Amino acid sequence: MKLKHFFDYKRYYIPLGLFLIFALILWKGLSLAPKSFPDLTSGRQLPNFTLPLLDDPMKIITEAELKGEVGLLHVWATWCSVCLQEHAELLNLKKQYPEYPIYGLSFQDENEAVLSWLHSQGNPFKFSMSDEEGHLAFELGLRGTPETFIIDKQGIIRHHHIGMLTLEEFEKNILPKLKSLSHELKA
Repeated sequence: MKLKHFFDYKRYYIPLGLFLIFALILWKGLSLAPKSFPDLTSGRQLPNFTLPLLDDPMKIITEAELKGEVGLLHVWATWCSVCLQEHAELLNLKKQYPEYPIYGLSFQDENEAVLSWLHSQGNPFKFSMSDEEGHLAFELGLRGTPETFIIDKQGIIRHHHIGMLTLEEFEKNILPKLKSLSHELKA
């Protein structure tokens, strides 16, 4: 009689135990900060690309357009709620640090939605490219949106920032790198 009860409990406790193990693994995985992943893009040349300009699809932009000055390549989308929250920060960065251009890369988004957002909320970008298929973003090693890349004058990726870029984060971690690259390249 006791053996039968044991098997009845086993039928319930094994699935429950497996569920708890998987829930623990999922919880641990979700608790990892995305910034803890290794930066595999720094030091690499910007990939070759040809993308349409967002507000003039007949004009094609290549990687050569991002060379010649130290700047930021910012990957974002209107369907990304964090990107929309971050937008005011980018406008502030453009105002406070105009010497560092921000190039926009619209990732897998509808051009009309992006143009409408930029028109109504303000445009922090020197120019914006449309990456509807996501090819450039994936070549850059995109893990999600938003993400920002520091590009030097030669078109080499010098830093990859994952997640929302706040003014505080910019001034603490990004600005020193931009200044260093600007001085390094003048010498």
